[in-house]
Amino acid sequence: NNIRNTATILQPNTVIQSGNNTRTEVLANLGSPSDRDFYRVKAPSGTGQRVLTVNVQTLDRVMGVPEIFVYDSTGNLLNSTTLANGHGTRTIQL
Repeated sequence: NNIRNTATILQPNTVIQSGNNTRTEVLANLGSPSDRDFYRVKAPSGTGQRVLTVNVQTLDRVMGVPEIFVYDSTGNLLNSTTLANGHGTRTIQL
C-alpha cells in the first residue's frame, strides 16, 4: 500500500507475553528498492510506559537498508532512536 491514509493494518502473527511485556512479530514484504509501503499497527491498551521497537530486514542486499518512519494517528512524524543501521537491517525505537 503506497498511501499513508489507507495503510495496511498489520495483524500480529506471533504474540509472546512475558510479565508486563508483549512482543509482537509481523512479517511483511517490500517488492523493490523504490517500493514505499505503509503499515498500521495499534499499540496495546493499558497504562504504564510503552516502547515500540521496529526492526526491518532485507534478505536481498541489492534492496539496500530499508528506511522506517513512524507516524501518530494524526499523521505527525514521531521522533525515534536508531538502534541498528546496516547490513540490510534497520532497527528503531520510540
